Amino acid sequence: MNAPLTRPSFVEEVVYQHAEDAAFAWAQRHRALHSSGLDFGELERLDSNLRGHLEGLSLAGPDAWPVMHQAWRTCLPGERFAMACVSARLGHADGFELALEGLDELEGEDRREAEAALVDALVWLGRRPAIARAHAWMRERDVPRQHLAVRTLVQLREPPPFDLPAALRTFETPELRAALLELAVVLGELPPGGVHADATHHADARVRFAGALGLWRRGQPEGAHELLTLVDAGPDTGLSPRQLDLACALGFA
Repeated sequence: MNAPLTRPSFVEEVVYQHAEDAAFAWAQRHRALHSSGLDFGELERLDSNLRGHLEGLSLAGPDAWPVMHQAWRTCLPGERFAMACVSARLGHADGFELALEGLDELEGEDRREAEAALVDALVWLGRRPAIARAHAWMRERDVPRQHLAVRTLVQLREPPPFDLPAALRTFETPELRAALLELAVVLGELPPGGVHADATHHADARVRFAGALGLWRRGQPEGAHELLTLVDAGPDTGLSPRQLDLACALGFA
């Protein structure tokens, strides 16, 4: 005989709603952050909204994790963010692993958004915990984790725990090398004639964008030319509208 269905408790309903809202709030923030008309007042409001949902879920405690996990079962980017961020706050190690599941099967924009969500989750934990986890992942032999680690260091403008020029000669995986090249450009660790020139010919538009900015900052005309080339290519590059607007403004400056 089947057990009778039980209605979720009020607390479970509140937790479930917070979990859904946290995922949606990240998606709203991500769109706003990468839109061409960035409104800092609106971004502050979205940050406050997202922070409130995350704090509510953290207060719910580890016992509420099954309800949260149910709300994030489809693993959309916002759900990955919330799952990774809240599980880390609760000390639920398996939760972060669940947020990483299926990442290497994604492609194109889906892959980029999922990675952005996971990097944001690390950054929202605070600079020190984010760097500690990124350094730990760089010591693993798991390429997706290493790639996320480097993307996190790029966002934090933080040097890696190894010799970056040597790493560029060692890592042969295209995506990982692209991320390392972008990090080298951001940190200015290699001379303009080397990494910046290499970056502007890279297949990854994010690396070309970083390399072009590096050349532009040094007053080299190739930088402005490459920025305008990216503008001509448009959204197909995978760059955000805000990045393309910046490229246009600097290219014509």
